[in-house]
Amino acid sequence: MEEQYALAIRERLGAFLAIGKVTKTSVAQSLGISLNTLNSKLNGHTPFTLGQAAKLADVMGCKLDDLRVQPYS
Repeated sequence: MEEQYALAIRERLGAFLAIGKVTKTSVAQSLGISLNTLNSKLNGHTPFTLGQAAKLADVMGCKLDDLRVQPYS
């Protein structure tokens, strides 16, 4: 996934977590990854796969394309 899209996904998920709709633990469980792995992805050390991004869109109640747009650009 291109870096600009990876950054947008991290920003969107971070904002979603900040409003308290879900927890990091529940997101990690939805993705089938550990909390440490999720934190690594949120910090930009490991990218989200396309499949993980699609699952995130489901968790967040949006379309995959909505995750690709930076929320504050």
